[in-house]
Amino acid sequence: MKKIFQFLPIALLFSVSAYAQYGSNSQTPVTDNLGNPIPVSTFAKVKGSPYVYDDWVPGQITNLDGKTFKGLMLKFDESNNLLTFVYNKGDEPQRFATPVKIFTLYGDRERVFASQFPKIDGLKSDTYYEVIAAGKTMLLKHNKVSIRQTRDDNNAPIDGRYTETRTYYIFRDNKIARIKPNREQLLAVLNDKAPQLKSYIDSQKINFNNEDDLKKLITYYNGL
Repeated sequence: MKKIFQFLPIALLFSVSAYAQYGSNSQTPVTDNLGNPIPVSTFAKVKGSPYVYDDWVPGQITNLDGKTFKGLMLKFDESNNLLTFVYNKGDEPQRFATPVKIFTLYGDRERVFASQFPKIDGLKSDTYYEVIAAGKTMLLKHNKVSIRQTRDDNNAPIDGRYTETRTYYIFRDNKIARIKPNREQLLAVLNDKAPQLKSYIDSQKINFNNEDDLKKLITYYNGL
């Protein structure tokens, strides 16, 4: 199967019949804050984007069977939890026939997304979270992207705007918990190593609004 990504003509034949099913991102419904579908044509224009990256970016995936495939161009629609791929940017977008457990986007930086976590806050096991920090204890982020209406002087909806709500979670011991990324909550959740973490937070001047600092903190915790 790994040769699928090394020989393009063979790959295209296999992708139609066995590996993927065609689907266009342009036909993907968007939703409002309550999760109700909103046709994009309802609005004169929609500002923003539901995608992590608007353009196709290089990436790789690992499916539920444990098979890893590289050499793909990926695009992830956060509003619909939809991952699609092409071999070349001009190709028709395709959906994966076999569920994807983990995927990596190589855009401006490497970003890893994973699924198969316990259900929480209405999120299902196939929901993708961005992995901010990996290890025995993981820091995850879920972005809820929805369309919010903007109105004219007569209070009539005219435009839409994609809005993003970030929520952070800690996953360990096969359990997931929602947290606010601040000193108090992280020390409470990771209380078995609280003294060491307090010293590290102070010495490193951890900024809890900075995801790189949060990653440093969880990585340090996993190394204790």
